[in-house]
Amino acid sequence: MARISKQPVSVAILTRIHHQTAPEHLGTEFLEVGDDFIRARVPVDARTRRPYGILHGGVSVVLAETLAERAGFDLEGTLRNKRLDLVGELCNTRAYARVPV
Repeated sequence: MARISKQPVSVAILTRIHHQTAPEHLGTEFLEVGDDFIRARVPVDARTRRPYGILHGGVSVVLAETLAERAGFDLEGTLRNKRLDLVGELCNTRAYARVPV
């Protein structure tokens, strides 16, 4: 378990609480939870591509919101500004995101 918040958080917990939600429908995979970050990825496939073959901007927002909703609260439970690092080939197979805490 990482120390991102007062509540326990892990890849398994994040996967479980997102069951039957938009992130699950879009194929979001939680990859890693560290002491000061959460990392996830989303596939670039028929569910998430624009007609031109690149990742739809709305999917990027869902990915960002999914990570920020958990990482947006520090150990005191107060909202802080976060920077989302979205990396990867947006027209390839997967897009990755990492939110530092």
